[in-house]
Amino acid sequence: MRVFFFIKKLSDGGAERVVANLASSFSSLGHDCAIVNAYQTSFEYPVEERVRRFFLEKADLEHDNFLKRNIRRLRGLRKILKTEKPDILISFMAESNYRAVVASAGLGIKTIISVRNDPKKEYKGLLGRFLAKRLLTKADGCVFQTPDALSWFPKKFGEKSVIIPNVVREDFFSLPRNPERFVVTACGRLTEQKDYPTLLKAFSLVHEKIRESSLRIYGMGEEEISLREKAEELGLKDCVSFCGYISDVGAVLSKTQVYVLSSLYEGLPNSLMEALAAGVPSVSTDCPCGGPKMLIENHKNGILVPVGKPEALAEAITELLENPSRAEEMGREARERSLEFRTVPIVRKWEAYAKKVLEV
Repeated sequence: MRVFFFIKKLSDGGAERVVANLASSFSSLGHDCAIVNAYQTSFEYPVEERVRRFFLEKADLEHDNFLKRNIRRLRGLRKILKTEKPDILISFMAESNYRAVVASAGLGIKTIISVRNDPKKEYKGLLGRFLAKRLLTKADGCVFQTPDALSWFPKKFGEKSVIIPNVVREDFFSLPRNPERFVVTACGRLTEQKDYPTLLKAFSLVHEKIRESSLRIYGMGEEEISLREKAEELGLKDCVSFCGYISDVGAVLSKTQVYVLSSLYEGLPNSLMEALAAGVPSVSTDCPCGGPKMLIENHKNGILVPVGKPEALAEAITELLENPSRAEEMGREARERSLEFRTVPIVRKWEAYAKKVLEV
C-alpha cells in the first residue's frame, strides 16, 4: 500500500508521536509511506529513513490570516495528493481531519480520519458539531480510541469505523524500576485540559502530610507562568519543579514513585499508557471520553479519582507514597496488562483496517 499520514506537525504531542511510530512501522512492513506536515519544527519525533516527508509550507505561519492559511494548506495538500496518488490518506487531529476530507474529495483516494480526544471538546460549538457530523463523516473510515468517542458520531459512521488503542514503544516494557522516594511526576502540555491547578492543590495536601515529597512536571505550554505563580501561592516553590520538555521519558518514569494524570478530558492518554507499561504506580482522573477507565481497573493496576477533586487526588497519591510495596505490586499488574499495547499487534490492527477500507 501507498500510505500517507497527515498531521499539522511532528512534535510536542501524543498524536504526533503516534504518527511517527505508525509511519515507521508501516514502512518496516514493506508499505510505501510518507508523512505530510503543514511545516517542519526544530524538534521532531524520529521516523524511519524510508518514510518520505512533505511540507505544505516552508515555515510556521500560524500567525497568518485564518482563511488564507487554510486555503493555502488545502491547496498544498491537494497538489501533493494529485501528484503522489497514495492509496490511502490517514489524518490525525481535528484541523488535519477537516483538510484531509476536503483535499481528497474526487481524487479516488481513500481517507481515514482519527479522533484522538473527547469529540465534545475537540468539535465544540454549533459549527464544530455540524462540521464533524456532516463533513468528517464523508471520510471512508475513522479510528477512534474509546467507545464513548465513537458513540458521539452518527451510527452509520460508527459502523464503518473501528477502535484501536495507541502503541506503547517496546523499551517502556523493560524499563528498570529505580524510584526516588516520594517523587511524584506528571507529563503533558501545560494547558487547561491537563488541569494542573487541581494537581497543585492536591499536592499541597500531600506535602502537608509527607514533607519529603516532591512534584516534577514535564511539559511546556501557555499556562506555565500562571502555574508557577499558583505553586508559589500554595507555598510549593521549593518542592514543585517545572522541568520543561523531556526527550527521554523512560528515564523519568524509571525514577518516579508515583505518576499522576489530572486531566479534565482525554482520549487514550499516551503518557498514562507509557507509565503503566513501565510499571509505575499511577493515579488518574476518570475523565471523559473514557480513556483512563479503559486502562485502569481501580485499585488493581492503578487508582481512578473524580475529575477536579483535589482532596480525592491527594488521598490517592498519599496512599501510594505511604505504601510502596502495595504500590509496586499495582505497578507490576499495570505492566502485565499493558502488553496488549505492544507495537506489533496494534500496527497489525491498523494495517488490517486500512486494507479493509481499501477493499470497500
